[in-house]
Amino acid sequence: MAEPDMHADDRPMSGRQIVAVACAVLLNALDGFDVLAITFALPGIARAWSVGPAELGVALSSGLVGNAYHHSDLGGYTSLYDNVRTAELLMRWSELSAFSPVMRSHEGNRPDTNLQLDGDAAVLAHFVRMTKVHAALAPYVAGLCEEAAATGLPLQRAMFLDYEDDAASWGVETQFAYGRDLIVAPVIEAGAERWSAYLPAGAEWRHLWSGETFTGGTTIEVAAPVGEPPVFWRVDSAYAALFASIATL
Repeated sequence: MAEPDMHADDRPMSGRQIVAVACAVLLNALDGFDVLAITFALPGIARAWSVGPAELGVALSSGLVGNAYHHSDLGGYTSLYDNVRTAELLMRWSELSAFSPVMRSHEGNRPDTNLQLDGDAAVLAHFVRMTKVHAALAPYVAGLCEEAAATGLPLQRAMFLDYEDDAASWGVETQFAYGRDLIVAPVIEAGAERWSAYLPAGAEWRHLWSGETFTGGTTIEVAAPVGEPPVFWRVDSAYAALFASIATL
């Protein structure tokens, strides 16, 4: 990857330039090491639902400093002070992990006192379905990995990296773009049946599960039962047929 020119003019750097600078610094620091990929697995703290916003913040922040392949421990790792994961939390976390480059479960550091994926039939069936979603996205994700190798752009990314002319996208911290063509707004509150998402301006967006189309530049609300995390794809995407097929899995 070519190093960016940080002194080309006096204009502030764009989000993509910031990522390029961070990657150049990181690669220089790692010069001489045999590094194939840099990943970061958040030692997810399964304390009710408080980890959700923190996990998304880590994903977005780490993507801005050269980490293209962020993922988390599905279900969390550390559970202290009688904090245990529920069936709903595990299922919502499976939905988040399905739209990340690495989807892997974890029994946690106290497996005997925490619900496991195979400890509940509904949880296991939901997990199986989400792994099918993750696998179906492989062609799209492969393209994102090629983009990451060439430019340093993360797979899970802050929306302003692709939509920096949309001022409203800069302050969004509880959802992310999965590449340019997907917007993912994970449900991070217990008991939620509906969820809001901001869709960047400049594109038409289709709800992954219902097929309903929305004009970008607005905040919308959709039904979000367990099994249907709020995800939207660009109508003009080259992967439109792939995305449309996921609703039938």
